[in-house]
Amino acid sequence: MTTNMTRSVNATYFDSLSSNPQLCRVQFDTNIISLIFDNAQRNFSPTQSQLLEPFANAPLLLEFEDGTHCEIKNRDDQQFILQVLSYRPSRVEIWQQHWRYALLAIVLTLSFLFVAYRYGGPMLARQVVPLIPQAADEFLGQQAEVLLQDAYLTPTKTSDAQYNQAIQVFRRIQPTNPRLKPRLEMRASKRLGANAFALPNGSIYVTDAMFDLLSRSGKQLSQEGEYELAGLLAHEIAHIELRHSMLNLTETSFMTVVVGSLVGDFSSLVSAGAGALLGAQYSQEKERQADTYAIQVLKSKGISPKHLAHLFRNLEKHTMGKNKPIAPTWITHEIETYLSTHPTTQERIRYLETAAGDSDRAGYIPRPTHPIDQ
Repeated sequence: MTTNMTRSVNATYFDSLSSNPQLCRVQFDTNIISLIFDNAQRNFSPTQSQLLEPFANAPLLLEFEDGTHCEIKNRDDQQFILQVLSYRPSRVEIWQQHWRYALLAIVLTLSFLFVAYRYGGPMLARQVVPLIPQAADEFLGQQAEVLLQDAYLTPTKTSDAQYNQAIQVFRRIQPTNPRLKPRLEMRASKRLGANAFALPNGSIYVTDAMFDLLSRSGKQLSQEGEYELAGLLAHEIAHIELRHSMLNLTETSFMTVVVGSLVGDFSSLVSAGAGALLGAQYSQEKERQADTYAIQVLKSKGISPKHLAHLFRNLEKHTMGKNKPIAPTWITHEIETYLSTHPTTQERIRYLETAAGDSDRAGYIPRPTHPIDQ
């Protein structure tokens, strides 16, 4: 405190125990800050108080070491307190008053967040996930299944013959020594449409609409339909074997910590693990890994990867028919190519067809009558 003048200002006091404000006078004497109430008085030294950064059109906050604080609203009183307490703005505060510096800070912050999201999260996840026990995958998958059953899924309407056919394809495509034993579930879902997804506990869900797409709305899967289902299931098994869901969740948690440390509010960012799991999408790298895994599995079963490419093409046509884009095709393509973290469907189709062409030319894709039964 740099002056020995005595002056008091009106303030609102909060005792940190309740949200009820108390009116008081804050008096500044030499080396003493006194809070004067109707029937009481509290004294603090300047070292026991802290003046927070002032903001335009907002109360000035004077905090004390016991967790209590005062709010001063009058502009003249605020200026007096800033002067008497010798407040000096930090360099950051000075920068905030110049739009060029503020713009630079925003750009640097966004750049930091992008680098953390694009590289920091995945790199950290690759180091951390191997240390997480598989029991965590099972628990998260079970919690996600509870949410799905409550909000998205209903009992399957496929016939016993259709269900048994899907199970037979699944049994022949699953790995010999899986990390977690996979389990196929058929469910109806108006909200999910033609879809298939894997949960970290080994459960793989295929919707009735997806089965109808594979069967071309027929009663049973054709040979082509079985090949496509085999590729689809191999792709979903890859997500389980490679722990993509846990990698996603770890990356999301890392970004939650980073963003929370910047904005100072974790409570609005932290969400339940199962909910985050359902809302997450796999990155371009993870989708390519799953496609590569599926290619290897299909080759080992004597099935050309072109069948999975054909499924992707049919699924894209089906989706576009249900949800027509509101933007011109070239704009949609540019957005998908440059802004999405996912490879576009066309890129994945080309990747699978290239793998199929290489396999055919190499001559190691056998041509059995019914390769899924081999």
